Amino acid sequence: MRWEADPTDRAQAPAGTPTTLFMMNGFDGYAEEIIDFATHFPTRPFDIITFDGPGQGHTVLAGMPLEPQWERPTNAVMDYFGIESAAALGVSFGGYLVMRAAAHCPRISHVIAFDMMYRLLDGLTMPLPRALRPIADAIVGNPRPAWLIDAAMRIAPRFNADLSWKLQQASHLTGLHRPSQVLRAFGDYTMEPPRGAHHPAVPGPGRGRGPVRALRAPGRRAQSVAERGVPGRAHVPSRAGPGYGAALPNRRP
Repeated sequence: MRWEADPTDRAQAPAGTPTTLFMMNGFDGYAEEIIDFATHFPTRPFDIITFDGPGQGHTVLAGMPLEPQWERPTNAVMDYFGIESAAALGVSFGGYLVMRAAAHCPRISHVIAFDMMYRLLDGLTMPLPRALRPIADAIVGNPRPAWLIDAAMRIAPRFNADLSWKLQQASHLTGLHRPSQVLRAFGDYTMEPPRGAHHPAVPGPGRGRGPVRALRAPGRRAQSVAERGVPGRAHVPSRAGPGYGAALPNRRP
């Protein structure tokens, strides 16, 4: 879906304002839903493009499961509309997807993660009581033996409506039916570096999130984040496969 810029707003926009904004939804959104957010923007000097990527909206019904290589649908949509440079905004789980796309799409010049998502599996463990989170992290990080995880994850949702919905939605998006399979698939959606890797902008265990935190600083306008483009690039690795890591523009306060 494409909504063209307001001509007056575009004419009055400061130099360097992106001419196109991609808006990406998340775990349970539709393109028609997220584009409505733009009706609340105070100005609209850019074209707005939204799309349902694999595993989102109508694509699930067409048999396209969620995939971690989000640069593929993003590049396809950019090619279709002939976009050479654009800003991108991701909402909810889209906050992870937009970072993943930007890491592999040089045509994305500015990024807004609304909100920042470091690891998809956190969506399953963070709502739990703090004392249970280390145990839950250990289970979702290594869902074996599969039969035991499957049995436990079929019982646990009976006592937690949030977990029940997330597992049901995850199965719907991925096309996987066993909880252990879903947990393994979710492991690919992370900014955690592979074992032995290190970069200041990609935190490891026990470290702060560094420059990434600037994307979610409280009280900071989304527009001000989008307007900043600071030279320098940060490695964003993943476990999804060879050649998965790439470069992402740093965003510093």
